[in-house]
Amino acid sequence: MRGTWEAPNWREDQYFIASDENGDPRITGTLDVPFVLALPDAAEDGPVPVVMFQHGGPGSAEDVVWEAEAAGLAEAGFAVIGMTDTLNREVGLNGDEQSALLFATLIEQWRFPHFHAQTLGDQMAFLRFLEGLGSLDEVPLSGGDGVPDLDLQAPLTYVGISMGSIYGSALLSYAPELKAAALVVGSQRQGEQYFREGDFLNIFPPGLAELIPNATPRDYWLALSIFQMIFDHQDPHHQTQYLYRNRLEVAGTTRKASVLVVEGLADTQVPNNATRSLAWMFGPMPHLAPIWQASPILEQVIGPVTGNIDSETTAAFYQFVPFGVADIPHTPGCRFEPEGHFCGQSSAEAQLQRLLFLKSAVEDPVPTIVDPLSVVP
Repeated sequence: MRGTWEAPNWREDQYFIASDENGDPRITGTLDVPFVLALPDAAEDGPVPVVMFQHGGPGSAEDVVWEAEAAGLAEAGFAVIGMTDTLNREVGLNGDEQSALLFATLIEQWRFPHFHAQTLGDQMAFLRFLEGLGSLDEVPLSGGDGVPDLDLQAPLTYVGISMGSIYGSALLSYAPELKAAALVVGSQRQGEQYFREGDFLNIFPPGLAELIPNATPRDYWLALSIFQMIFDHQDPHHQTQYLYRNRLEVAGTTRKASVLVVEGLADTQVPNNATRSLAWMFGPMPHLAPIWQASPILEQVIGPVTGNIDSETTAAFYQFVPFGVADIPHTPGCRFEPEGHFCGQSSAEAQLQRLLFLKSAVEDPVPTIVDPLSVVP
């Protein structure tokens, strides 16, 4: 199913959040946001649990179909629903064009556009939209059968891939509605995202050199430090501490989701240090064995892991290994994948791990996170 839903617009123009006389954000109108809902065959037999999915970047709500099918969520009886984030729906799916717009605005106005902040607002409003789908009855396709398709009494779960993981890392602190979330190969610290291996011409977004042609490497590094300070107030990484470390009360509860954080070694799009920092900022959460690259900030544990944050909450960090990492055996499903960013989201083991995690969140009082290598035949 494809459609649009109405979300609050928090911006005074396309780029910047509007403020009232107290400096608080204010709603300036509404936005029509596209979404995709993938219903499984199991919905013909009765209501099914729902997974909220957030795509990577560039990407769109259409990626819901891939996650539902490739990751086995549809076969397991989950409905998967997701929206298109602000940057991709308003600027388009070309990554170079997105970077050019973002940095041109920064250079011209000394402010970084608030696409991230607007998307966080969209996600929180999307949770309210989901609450209104309790009477949805579209299957069988003959016009329904008088029975709702979605089980909104079942635990609601979340999957974020890459940029969707980054957005989810902020959302979780403010969404007690979510029982469990898989955050896959995505963490912010935006200044660090712009680092690249190789010469200085390749460490910054495409098109930036043309905007400031006389800049030296020293200018770039200094600019990145200033950039991060400009971006800090909407960097999702700063919201993560309110999950377990400094629990934020929301709607009268400090209950928080169980969380699986997934890393792909040798990830060229998201620095491994940023992903490990995400796991530490949350609580910290432990590093689930096997340990391919240890981090001094994460405790090591042997799985399965359940109820390790509190009596109803589970969290763990896990690594997948692409082909070609020196002296480390690759994850079996990544034998043809030399890039950690995609190994961590698309290998059979990665998909199985998050599927088992989400199923346990729906079926069991306390979710469980397993080492998928221990359960793959």
